[in-house]
Amino acid sequence: MLQSGSWLVGLLFAATVAGILWRPRGIHEAWVAGAGAALMLLLGAVHPGAAAPVLRETSPVLAFLAGVLVVAAVAERAGVFTWAALWTARLAGSSLRRLFVASYLLGSAVTILFSLDTTAVVLAPVVFRLVQQAGADPVPFAFLSVYVANVTSLLLPVSNLTNLLIQARYELPFWEFARVMALPALLAGAVNLGLLYAVFRRRLQGRLDTRALEVQVRALSRSPFLRWSLGISAVTILGFGVAGWVGVPLWPVAVAGGIASAVLALRRREVTPSFFVRGVAWAVIPFVMGLFVVIEGFRTSGAGRELVAAALTPAAAAETLSGHAASRPTDLWATLESLGRFVALTALGSNLVNNIPMTLLGMGALEADAAIDAGGEGALGGLAPYALLLGVNIGPLLTVVGSLATILSLTLLRQRGVEVGGWQYLRMGLLVMPPTLAAATLGLLLQLR
Repeated sequence: MLQSGSWLVGLLFAATVAGILWRPRGIHEAWVAGAGAALMLLLGAVHPGAAAPVLRETSPVLAFLAGVLVVAAVAERAGVFTWAALWTARLAGSSLRRLFVASYLLGSAVTILFSLDTTAVVLAPVVFRLVQQAGADPVPFAFLSVYVANVTSLLLPVSNLTNLLIQARYELPFWEFARVMALPALLAGAVNLGLLYAVFRRRLQGRLDTRALEVQVRALSRSPFLRWSLGISAVTILGFGVAGWVGVPLWPVAVAGGIASAVLALRRREVTPSFFVRGVAWAVIPFVMGLFVVIEGFRTSGAGRELVAAALTPAAAAETLSGHAASRPTDLWATLESLGRFVALTALGSNLVNNIPMTLLGMGALEADAAIDAGGEGALGGLAPYALLLGVNIGPLLTVVGSLATILSLTLLRQRGVEVGGWQYLRMGLLVMPPTLAAATLGLLLQLR
């Protein structure tokens, strides 16, 4: 049973999540999250003294996001992503089928190195414009842009906000994170691309004008601003790898990259100072801060134990919630069953409450489990943080509200005349998501065994 009065906290949590997903009258999700956080504080669900440590814990993640947002905004202004898309199309030749595969690979690289939101907001419209110029069916590329952003965001901590949150909470070393997630990410990406190609192969008709591509690539390549911005982006990404290797935080590298990008753009007079007010998606910072407070109130209301009960196998859940040590699976099939159950639940939860709230709820549930478990690791042990990531990153393939990247990408495509409805997305998700998630889960199990 939930604690007395927690139903009101649960209702506020549900209303906040609903407001973030549906944005009544176009209200930005940052305002919704901020209002939810303020009400949590007013209701006493989160004590002001407890909110400060929560926000302090997230400050490195927020500093990292701020730096990367500036780097990506300047790179977009310099035409880096347009140049990359044009080069990819040029290498694919005139074949739309080759462009489809090449776009998936490019989207994977951008997602892994810059984050899934960059793929959804910046790269996808460029590829879509190329498809429009060829007079081809844009629907296959619409699904590609959404799916590649979510599925291929597993590999590095910098690829997704969910990854950053989990890496920071559990202090997972950068390259250890990458090593563990390498096989799951590879299998998930391969299965996802194979299924998408099989479904859309006959609809990939039309030819690209390679001569026009040559002209555009040559024109962009002559830009000194593009070359300098590309260089700063490359050095920043390399810095993430070096920082991860020596075990220092990522946020100073991101902030340094953001400062260098801003100085470059201003000194070359490519932008005015107002660009860094209106042209950078700063709203993600207060959004994350507000959402953390909302989730903290919901988590401490007693919902965490209920989530553990649903997530673990029935026997383990019964023992965990009764205060006894959870039984740890010792053979491959038992481990796979427990792992699969937890991944499936978090994937389903991501489609009901969005993947960022589900990530924070999942972390709270795992910590409640570990606190009760005599061993201190919980029923899933070292698998748990990575298993949570599989569910919250791949799970959103099922519904249009599963992740903010999905919402952003589909909104931008709708503005360009391509409508992907909820039922259409669900039908495709039911076909593609379960095999993709199963492949990643098997990859995680094999990697950790």
